Amino acid sequence: MSVSYDFSGKVALVTAANTGLAVSTAIQFAKSGASVVVSGQYADSQLTTVANECRNTGARVFEIAADPTREEDMRKLVDKTISTFGRIDILVNCPIYPEHNPIGDPSLLWPPESAYCMARSGFDMFTKCMATELGPKGIRNPSTINGPSTDSGSVQTFKYPFSFAKVVHYSGGWTREVSARELPIAKQLSGVQMRLISGGVRELHWHITSEWAYVISGTCRITAVDQQGRAFVEDVSESDLWLFPGGIPHSLQDETDLLKHIPLDVLAKNFDVPKSTFANLPQNELYIFASDLPRPLEVEQRQAAQGTGFVPESYAFFASQMFPNVTRLGGEVKIIDKNNFPVTTTSAAIVTLKPGGLREIHWHPLGDEWTYIIKGWNIILQDKDLHKSTNYYEDVSLAVWLAHTPSRLVNEHIHSGE
Repeated sequence: MSVSYDFSGKVALVTAANTGLAVSTAIQFAKSGASVVVSGQYADSQLTTVANECRNTGARVFEIAADPTREEDMRKLVDKTISTFGRIDILVNCPIYPEHNPIGDPSLLWPPESAYCMARSGFDMFTKCMATELGPKGIRNPSTINGPSTDSGSVQTFKYPFSFAKVVHYSGGWTREVSARELPIAKQLSGVQMRLISGGVRELHWHITSEWAYVISGTCRITAVDQQGRAFVEDVSESDLWLFPGGIPHSLQDETDLLKHIPLDVLAKNFDVPKSTFANLPQNELYIFASDLPRPLEVEQRQAAQGTGFVPESYAFFASQMFPNVTRLGGEVKIIDKNNFPVTTTSAAIVTLKPGGLREIHWHPLGDEWTYIIKGWNIILQDKDLHKSTNYYEDVSLAVWLAHTPSRLVNEHIHSGE
């Protein structure tokens, strides 16, 4: 399920819209109802292609070539946008990739990578300065590289769009991930977004750390075996989740890659089968592959549990069947931790906000909070020490803290009156 936004009535101007992330950005604005101006340094077929893709969504679009190194082109770009649509609500600045000679060239021009990095850094600093200057006027100026500056200095960025992550395609689906590489502040958790075709399989593997997963849409059969050989086979569907503790093989990590490096006579002796059993062992990583649909759940459960039985605690949690722990005018919250999901090593809150709803200001004293927006959009306000979670879900409400602190002491801090 993709995140949806409503930019109906807004005007978005996207620079460098004929290359890189700006292409998908312009098209997404068009799909979300905005009128879109696509601008490129040169008039080329790619810019026209992007403009036509935006028009195919039903959006109002015009394309224009404007060289960002020429002031007159920039003025023309702004004037044309305003004369066509009346205003500019959203400006997306995307640095272009300059073409220069190699570093060894006698002209001493910078290599392309260096020039691009300098351009990107310049855009970032410009964005941060504009945020400081325009913030008091109600104009938000976010940067996808760094977080905003505050009166106590800068903070790291707290968000990273999955749509920016590299997508890797396989015969059975696709995957993309966000880790500390893409989001440096994410030290304790990383995330993988995965889509399987009907019958698609995520190959057998395990992790040193636990795996916590949430089903966004569709259904999925999950399997695992614990250290005593006890089996787990279950079906989960939309809004359900699972937790595989660290080291629990819901497969072997890249099992086919492991087996292909073991001599066939060793494999045969280990499994007490002829060497010919492994004659068709795949020589490449499978990761996600296409397959037939599984047999009926009851059949596979009986087969997997023969001789050892089932794991004592389920690795699946059916949050789709759970009543909210908290319901307020602004929305509802389902909390999943060791209190209701004994095997979990990660606590979670599934928060559903109504339009205009607010998750109250809070922080978690025990661990980081890693948030994924399933649908809609929100504005997140965070400080460096806020938003944490672990085995048990605990949070500290700012409102409760102040309500149970002597009123005179509170007033001395925030001057709100007793």
